[in-house]
Amino acid sequence: MSQVAFFSRLQNTDLHAVSAESVIKKELQLDYVVGLRRFSLWEMEADLGVAELRQNIAQICERSYFVINPNKEEMSWNVQDWLPTEDHVVSIQVRHRHTQQLDVICDKVNLFFNVDMKRVKRSTVWTLIFNCEVERRAWMQDIVLLGPSGTGFLAHPVTDTVTLLENGLND
Repeated sequence: MSQVAFFSRLQNTDLHAVSAESVIKKELQLDYVVGLRRFSLWEMEADLGVAELRQNIAQICERSYFVINPNKEEMSWNVQDWLPTEDHVVSIQVRHRHTQQLDVICDKVNLFFNVDMKRVKRSTVWTLIFNCEVERRAWMQDIVLLGPSGTGFLAHPVTDTVTLLENGLND
């Protein structure tokens, strides 16, 4: 049993990310934020070797709409390919606590691609780009978590879990 993770993003402007970045800069007036990006993190598990699973996933993404829409989305095995290297970059994974598994996608992939996919999970990755070092507690409170002591809005403390991603993936 192997598990493989990959990222997807819109090929055109992501209006959710643009709106969120606008709120951060204009409404919250956080001068240390240079940019904000949004990606989907897909985690798939199947009874295949890693290389074969990666090959199947690439084929599924190119030839169907089950996981991504290849006309408007693209995939990458490493989110670092899409990020600037000169700024301070922080990526967080936001998982909804109640909808982890996507059984419908598993069923369709197994039916149409003859792959024994066991599990498919999708979560959102927000990448914050800062112009300086910022203490984790500050940006978590200012941007990420909504609560009595914070103004954040990228994750809800009741329904979402937030994980800091190292090197683009949660190892």
